[in-house]
Formats: sequence, C-alpha cells, structure tokens
Amino acid sequence: MEQNEWNRIKLSVWDMQKDIDYKDDNNYLGKVYPQIPERLIKLYSEKGETILDCFCGSGTTNVEAKKLGRNSIGIDQNPYAISITKSRLEGVVPSNTRHSIFQGDNRKILHSLGENSVDLIITSPPYFNILDYTSVKDGTDLGNIDDYGLFLKNMETVLKDNYRIIKPSRYCCWVVGDITTGGFKPFHFDMQKIAERVGFQNKGDTIIVDRCDEPKTLNEDFKYPPLSTQIHEYIMLLTK
Repeated sequence: MEQNEWNRIKLSVWDMQKDIDYKDDNNYLGKVYPQIPERLIKLYSEKGETILDCFCGSGTTNVEAKKLGRNSIGIDQNPYAISITKSRLEGVVPSNTRHSIFQGDNRKILHSLGENSVDLIITSPPYFNILDYTSVKDGTDLGNIDDYGLFLKNMETVLKDNYRIIKPSRYCCWVVGDITTGGFKPFHFDMQKIAERVGFQNKGDTIIVDRCDEPKTLNEDFKYPPLSTQIHEYIMLLTK
C-alpha cells in the first residue's frame, strides 16, 4: 500500500464523492462501493487468507478479494444475487484462489463453517425491511422480517456465528446505517450493543460519507421542523 493511499484510508471518515468514481454495470439493490471492501481487505488481511461476506449480495466483497489474491466465502438468500456473484467472479482474471458461494439461509450455512476458520469478515446486512431483496416471507430472508425486535434477535444469531468463525484477534467489519424509513431506528447503536454482548471488542467506527446522491436533495421544498438528510453510514470495526 502506497503512502498516499494509507494517508486517506487511515482516517476515521471516508468521503465517497472525493475518493471514488463508482462504476458498476449490475443493477442489484443495496450494492456497496467496491473501494470499501478493497480498503478493508488491504488493511486487515494478507494474500492467501480467507474473507467471508455473509450477506454477499452481488458479490462485491468476493470480487475484490479475488482481485487482491484472497480466498472468499459468500452467502446470500437471493438466487439472483448468487447468479450475479458467480458471473462477476468468472470475469476476474484467474488467480490461485478459492471462492465458495452459497445460496440459502445464512444462519444455517454459517453454522456449518468451522470455528476460527476465517481471517476477515466484511459484510453489510439488510437494513431491516426497507428494501425488497426477495419476496420470501417465511423468516429465512432476514430483510423481510417486519418486527424490528425480531429482526435484531436474528442479527444477534448471525453475529454469534461471526464471532465463532473469525480467528482470534482478527477483524469483523459490518457496514451499517441508521434507519429513517418508517420512523427512526438506531440500527448502528443497536448492532454495537449486540456485538459486545456476543463477545466482540469494539475497535471504533469508520464513517462513510456518501455525497453522490446529495444533489437530488438540494432543491426539495422546505419543511418545518427540518429533518436532516442522512448521507452517512458506519463501518463497525470488531475483533475477537
């Protein structure tokens, strides 16, 4: 990693508009900037190690892992997401790495992974029920649970397995944001409490400022009392 890059990513705030020219040809909901997993992989892993994304979506973490010479595991409930992930991985120049992509309930799949078997976890869970990733309503799609308390209980199940799977002293990085749709919910704060309850040590947050959609809000009608437009998320930095 060069000095200029290190100087940017060691800061506790990452400004996406300044640092990132985001170009991607897949239309999957809720996809993340590829530079986020890229930076985390460079910071917290070495070549040949294994990266897990337990809500892999369209596979951005897995793709960046392959580009950087890491192995990866991806899990997602949505068959369409799995199809995109596998296709995108095939499009990356072949490397001597292994990539296991699983479709299904990540609580069951995580439970099948070995203890202390993963070197780094990077993931972004569903933000409660604000996006329709699938039409599944049987409880296996965690993004389709309409009771916030029950949703958090299921997030705790996932974090418990993250804690079991990650190797000692290694990092588990969750990209999360507070929820403003349907009433404010402090999702980031709730997840921090859950992470500490299952045993993780909180090493602080990196704040992601996403100004790319900011121009869309500048000409909105004034309303009183004014409500802030949320353009930031958090990367929870956790260790075992």
